[in-house]
Amino acid sequence: MALGLNDMRPQTRLVGLLSLVFLLAVITSYLALQKAAGATSGIWFEVAKLGLQLAGITVIGGLVSLGFRLWEKLRDEDRKLSENRQALALEIISCYDEVKSVRRTLRALGLRSATKLAMTPQRAAGYHEQMILLNKAQLALERVGRKVAAFPTAVANSQEVLAAAKKIEKYLHKLVEEWEDKGPSLAAPTTPDELRMENLQDFIGDDKHTRFHSDVAGPLKHMVEAVYSISPTSYPSQARTTATINKCNQT
Repeated sequence: MALGLNDMRPQTRLVGLLSLVFLLAVITSYLALQKAAGATSGIWFEVAKLGLQLAGITVIGGLVSLGFRLWEKLRDEDRKLSENRQALALEIISCYDEVKSVRRTLRALGLRSATKLAMTPQRAAGYHEQMILLNKAQLALERVGRKVAAFPTAVANSQEVLAAAKKIEKYLHKLVEEWEDKGPSLAAPTTPDELRMENLQDFIGDDKHTRFHSDVAGPLKHMVEAVYSISPTSYPSQARTTATINKCNQT
């Protein structure tokens, strides 16, 4: 079915209108020159000149319009790309916020080995609840990685984003595996130290040199930077980070 004029895109209608004006101007100029019969003055000669001038103006106007349309398209594409990158960065930060929340809650439950507190049913239940949340955060980060793998041009440096995501996922996966392995043993009264839950102790430890900082906090900052920058800083460098990420990393 043929499309009506109202169904055509605005730029298509504009090109059609300019083409029509150009064609009419050229035809008018040609006919006027035929009437002028070689004369370099007179009404028909002037009409021919006006026709050629109108044709030239139409061409220039068309080029200007085309350039403006192209600029608008590029601007819209840049805006959309910026919005998508911001949404992805916020998604990454949201996952990290959840991880930090779990970390602080597990500390508050008294699960650090230094406390020497017994693993009571209440602490065991709290541990299980928080590990469920941590598992969800890990899965969310995996989804981010799949998005970037499927659409690598959506970020500035997809390889760096994926490498950082893989490092974080590996660390969190070990925590989840330990939960699956040690979880059933928490029914018996014991301490976290006796259970030898090394990954948990690293996760909630105070030491700034724990693997949590090198395998999660640092890579996350690197990951967010790689969403926007082709050359992100090497983690766990503190040289260049956003205010939001710095806030997230406060313990």
